Amino acid sequence: MKKQILKLTMVLVLPLMLINQSCKKESEDTKSTNVTMGSATITGRITGDIILNNGLKEGIAGIKITGRINTADLITTGSVATAGLTRTYEATTDANGNYTLTVDVNSKPVVVTLDIPASFNAEQTLENGVKKQTLFTRNNAIAAITLTRSQAFTQNADYSYDVSPLLGTVKLSGEVKFRNDLCKGISAALDSQVNVVPTNTILVITWNDDNLTSREMEVNVGATGKYEFMIETKNASKSLSVKGRKFYADRKSPNFNDSCITEKNYGFTLPSQNILINKNESEVRNFTFE
Repeated sequence: MKKQILKLTMVLVLPLMLINQSCKKESEDTKSTNVTMGSATITGRITGDIILNNGLKEGIAGIKITGRINTADLITTGSVATAGLTRTYEATTDANGNYTLTVDVNSKPVVVTLDIPASFNAEQTLENGVKKQTLFTRNNAIAAITLTRSQAFTQNADYSYDVSPLLGTVKLSGEVKFRNDLCKGISAALDSQVNVVPTNTILVITWNDDNLTSREMEVNVGATGKYEFMIETKNASKSLSVKGRKFYADRKSPNFNDSCITEKNYGFTLPSQNILINKNESEVRNFTFE
């Protein structure tokens, strides 16, 4: 009797197990194929009157195009752990001024912030064949683009030139040190407390260009602590903001009983400082990380 009951139980349970395994496998397969990463393409042509008196707008080579997306747009299920992170894509125009930018797109749309330079300097051929450096300024505004998977989008840009750019330069240079030995005492000369910063310490310089677009550049300090920064401008003067990128190094400092201790991996910083420089002038500024 017991054997008959056992056989009957196995007959009833075995199909249920097979059905459960089948449903589980189907669920896992569905989950694994639920998200399929794809892409979208942005193409365009950058043009300007590089050669005068021929009745044409030429394609401009060597212009860098940048596209940025928020990686949160690539997340379709679950919590968005990468919210706020940016993924960047770059392209450079070819000899005919054409470019192609391919960005990642998942099953939902992504917003692409496209950066096409507001202005640039290039060699222009005049009517008499003479070549000169000319400032070209973009005529059309560039708006953010919303793209879906496999979509193709065209974004061109055309530039006009300034007949009298009157370009000049501003130059900022100097030395950079850090105060890493406070055991010399207050009465000691300040210069004895500082040393040249590590090679490739970064200064961050921000300014507004001639089109009032905010710009930023990272300048690496050389092996001898020297740096140099130079930009072209039509403005009579240029206001620069300079700050240091935080770095870590050992620092000597006195403790409560006036003995000298070494602080390992102390964070050295340089707060933001504003500097005004007139066009065609140079300014020497030395900085000290504390």
